[in-house]
Amino acid sequence: MKKMLLLAGEGKIPLLVYERARKEREVLVLSCAPLRVERDLPLCEYLPSFSLGHLVRFLTTHRIEEICLAGKVPKATLFEHHIFEQVIREWSSPSFEDRVLGEIVLQRLEERGIRCLSPLLFLRDHLMPADFFFGSPLDASDWSDIRLGAKIARFLADAEVGQTVVVKRGTVLAAEGAEGTDETIRRGLTLACGGGAVVKMARTQQSFLVDIPAIGLQTVELIGQHKGRVLAVESGKTLFLEREEALRKAKEYSINIAAITG
Repeated sequence: MKKMLLLAGEGKIPLLVYERARKEREVLVLSCAPLRVERDLPLCEYLPSFSLGHLVRFLTTHRIEEICLAGKVPKATLFEHHIFEQVIREWSSPSFEDRVLGEIVLQRLEERGIRCLSPLLFLRDHLMPADFFFGSPLDASDWSDIRLGAKIARFLADAEVGQTVVVKRGTVLAAEGAEGTDETIRRGLTLACGGGAVVKMARTQQSFLVDIPAIGLQTVELIGQHKGRVLAVESGKTLFLEREEALRKAKEYSINIAAITG
């Protein structure tokens, strides 16, 4: 049986990957302090900071053939706790973009014969399907806000800034930066004072080895608590986690959920 290392960040995705992957592989789980990983993940070790040298030694010691990077590493945590300072010292001061950091790690591991797996290999059935719609019919103003949101969110994603915007009546109320999706939703829907569309898009050339856009129960609850009306996300490139629970909550809050294309 092959051995896979799951390098886990925050959120539900690492646990879902672990539960699926362990049916076919022996899975060891590694994370980095101070990331808050799911309690049900059986961690082998918490690294005090991220070092490729430490990671390579771990892979060699345990004779691991595959690795999967899954979960969030909040930007605020990167700066506050200097998680990747060792990587910066070792490799020509890369930026803190998800894509840059992930590609550095994966490139160095592939050079050592480690196969890098996308979380999508284990989560494809969680992808938002095309033409998905839940809720009551949207009017022309709603669709206009969604189109604007998709345009701006795509620009942000391609510029490695963020993936989420909040729009109401043709006005962008919040655009995601380092604060993350949840804070963007709070800020934008607070300004909306009821209603508003939350739109999330992937990069045009999205690398699923490093990062997969995702929504779930927490996203829907947050929109409902702040009286949002619409959640629109890109089909085929966005994970819709905890779907049944999220849809029940969406019905409770009268939130409409739509799949859109780029």
